[in-house]
Amino acid sequence: MSNNNELQPVQNSSSDQGLEPQHEQIHFQNNRYIVWALLYRFRFVFFLVSLLVGIGTYIYLHFQPNWYEASVNFVPPKRQISSLEGAISSISSTLKDIGLQKLSGKSESYSFNTILFSRTIKDSLIKEFNLAKLYDIPDTNYKALYNALDENYDVALEVEGNYVVTCMHTDKVIAAKMANRVLQLANTIARTMDVKEATTQRVYLEQRLAQLNTAIDRLTDSLALYSKKTLLFSPIDQGASLAEGYGEIKSQKMKQEILYDFFKGQYGEDDPRSIAQKEILSMITSKISSIENTPGYAGNFALKDAASVGGKYLRMYTEIETFSKVKAFLLPLLEQAKLDETRNVPSAYVLDEAIPLSEKTKPRRTLISAGAFAGTFVLLMMIVLLRYQYKQFNLRFKPYYTSLLLQSKSK
Repeated sequence: MSNNNELQPVQNSSSDQGLEPQHEQIHFQNNRYIVWALLYRFRFVFFLVSLLVGIGTYIYLHFQPNWYEASVNFVPPKRQISSLEGAISSISSTLKDIGLQKLSGKSESYSFNTILFSRTIKDSLIKEFNLAKLYDIPDTNYKALYNALDENYDVALEVEGNYVVTCMHTDKVIAAKMANRVLQLANTIARTMDVKEATTQRVYLEQRLAQLNTAIDRLTDSLALYSKKTLLFSPIDQGASLAEGYGEIKSQKMKQEILYDFFKGQYGEDDPRSIAQKEILSMITSKISSIENTPGYAGNFALKDAASVGGKYLRMYTEIETFSKVKAFLLPLLEQAKLDETRNVPSAYVLDEAIPLSEKTKPRRTLISAGAFAGTFVLLMMIVLLRYQYKQFNLRFKPYYTSLLLQSKSK
């Protein structure tokens, strides 16, 4: 009897272990049914609370002002390349043609968005339309004002190349005025920037031309003094004449040498004809030596110094020609810069002017209230489920925690 009693718990234990997976599966299914039961039990609470939140949200939004948007549609003009940019472009093309593409650089220009999102336009809109009062933000809190304006101000660049600026305000008429005012401000800023750019170009070109004029005057005076000193005024023509005359004399010397050798061989060195021919040859040789070593034949310089004298003259003359061509290149650019400085044309042209619209943009009361209803319903369900899971966690693990706590205290 005692043995049977002792074996009985073991058998029960083994049978319990064999049925443990089945119990766990039943326990899991029961938990799932309990969850659905909980959700079903509180369904009316979920619905009523969510409905109250949705109605409260709608009532709150009902007392909020309506916001209206207005959009102005405009296009920037076909940008005309300035004179200086055109010149740089032509120079870049030339550099590219001769294999110096890396030196030509790249042409960069700012986008019109730079102006439309500038702080100048935002400050003007805030002050002119008293947006600080509309947004209920102190006019000294610029960062908050800019953030509030960004939420009610949008610029879109369409695929076709046109810009659409949209402004929102609680007054539909003011919203249209704001959008149209943005374009006016953008044109003013762009015009100011164009004038500054043209003025900078004009000042630079005037300074560069003044430097060129100074260099040309200095070189012209130096060339005049040098020409007066050397009597060289046309190196190419004078050089051609000098070469022709010098070559003629040299040929005459060679002829006389041939005749002298002939007479000397035929009649002897003491013959009068040989002596006369020798005197002629001596005169020609003396003349050639005078031409080579004494100034005055082609200018106030000797023939042996002709290359250095002509080279210096040509160097100064070439510098004058170079500076003159650069001056001729810059003069039209200067006139164009003066025209750009006084030109008064808009930087953007209106396609569709902003007009007041009767349909409000925000708030979307029905949509927001429906979202508040759905969000509250889901939130309540999550709260109930989390609360149930928390209780299950405590029921399952609290005995183990209590046991561990008692063991630690007994130690």
